[in-house]
Amino acid sequence: MDKRPTTFGLSPNKLAGLWNIGSDVGEAEKATDLNNKKTELLRDLLAGTLPTQSPKAKSRPKGLKHQKSVVSFLTNVPIEKLLMSPETDIALIRKIKNYCKKLSSNAKSKVEYQVANTVYYAAIASALIFHDRRITKFSYKNLEGYFQRLGRENWIPETLVRLFTKAWEYCSVRQSGS
Repeated sequence: MDKRPTTFGLSPNKLAGLWNIGSDVGEAEKATDLNNKKTELLRDLLAGTLPTQSPKAKSRPKGLKHQKSVVSFLTNVPIEKLLMSPETDIALIRKIKNYCKKLSSNAKSKVEYQVANTVYYAAIASALIFHDRRITKFSYKNLEGYFQRLGRENWIPETLVRLFTKAWEYCSVRQSGS
């Protein structure tokens, strides 16, 4: 057997440094992949619609007071469009919030949990901004922190970032006024 050194005279510390350089690249790629997964999953959830409970779902949903709201519910409008529209009935926004709360509690991964929670908070933000209603027991102070954090995430689409930013400002004003 040939016993020539294969480290070319590098000390163990220098070898460890070289190995770390290569491993840093892998970590950056993992973070990018994770953000891409979140973006993709969020896009899918926002493009989806609320599930109907049964074939009898064509009957008027409890809490939807206006005929226009019932029509929106029955036409399977994408969740994002419902959240971003001032015309969406508050009862439908609550349904989105509750649906995403259920999704996050049943999430099979951290990514699924984060995405469902993002839409959950988007529903809360939508109710605040478009209806001046708080549909959660969270304080304005807590909501301000959540919206601030979500508004800075680079994997969230710009439309939601703007909604979170408005909600953050809304909560800031409400918190200082209450």
